[in-house]
Amino acid sequence: MTLHMITFQYFDKIKSVSNAEWQHLFAGHPDSAELITFMETHGLEGFQFGSVVASLHGEPVLLAPLWFTNYSIATTLDGAPRSILQKLEQIFPTLRPNVLGVGFVEGEWGSFGLSPVLDYKTKNQAITGALSLIREVAIARKMNVLAYKDFTSSAIGQLSTAAVSGFTCAESMPFSTLNINFDTVDEYINSRPRHLRQDLRRKIRQASSVEVVLTDDPSKHIDHIYKMYEELVSRTDLSFGLQRKSFFLDICKNVPGAKFLLFFLDGKLIGFNLFIDRKDQLVDKYIGMSSPEGRDNNIYFLAWLEKIKYCTEHQIKSIHLGAAAEGIKIRLGASATRCYTYYHHLNPVSNAILNKIKHFVEYKPDMSVALIG
Repeated sequence: MTLHMITFQYFDKIKSVSNAEWQHLFAGHPDSAELITFMETHGLEGFQFGSVVASLHGEPVLLAPLWFTNYSIATTLDGAPRSILQKLEQIFPTLRPNVLGVGFVEGEWGSFGLSPVLDYKTKNQAITGALSLIREVAIARKMNVLAYKDFTSSAIGQLSTAAVSGFTCAESMPFSTLNINFDTVDEYINSRPRHLRQDLRRKIRQASSVEVVLTDDPSKHIDHIYKMYEELVSRTDLSFGLQRKSFFLDICKNVPGAKFLLFFLDGKLIGFNLFIDRKDQLVDKYIGMSSPEGRDNNIYFLAWLEKIKYCTEHQIKSIHLGAAAEGIKIRLGASATRCYTYYHHLNPVSNAILNKIKHFVEYKPDMSVALIG
């Protein structure tokens, strides 16, 4: 497909450009090219991946990351709404749709990768052509729903009004960022309000028996790590897929900067935190803990302080904290940016139903704290 000297091509993988090209198109995004490649080979269960690439004079200037899955919307609900929608899914199978999503399934924000040197006209031509090819792919693969997942206001602003006409906009989980503008953990604690300083110091005392180990080899503990991860997913209504055990076993071998914080009590592993050191930013990926030991020993807060300590020791200036728990993160000093998912069911009746139940399926952010966007 060609449009005004721009060529468009579909690939059956997200990572369809070189590492350097990925960095150029997704400058500032927390997911590295190596992580995307690794995620595709170890994959979330039930997902397939692809991409649409626009090239100008043989150089990629746009990449739209795509994913495909059969998705039960009822899994995002609780109680009576969940039971009602499960029954509706049996009557109307298209309410458990085949979804083509634009964005990432890893919990970071969604966007098109765009060359920053494109002029306004060329950028719009690239986006228009890419959206046209994405729709062709959706029809060819018999997808029921098109979705832009976890787009920020600025990311969705790249699209024309016509591109999202007929789409329902639902709030999704905001992502949080903590700027590291202090030199030590003590300096960070002292920067917080008095009641929070006291609470953090009390939690540190309560966790004094916990041993913390930083490692890039989790193999000895992988079964326990994965069990804690599965328990975390089972407690999370808005979890979007399940990573395989091999994701945790092999990530440090394949993704530069990937490391685990392991938390032990009397020799027993009671928590873990997987993060990626990207030199300019620490990217927080997964945290899990045993119940009740993890909660009783404040593993979430201990991990928070350990990540700050790591950043101060390695001159890292920010932590990308991912989605969910924005209330706690903001109270601890982070800022949160709102994200939105735009979706459109190709069946008009099903689309009308999905639009009506938007209130039940969209994320309800913690409104007691300030969100950006």
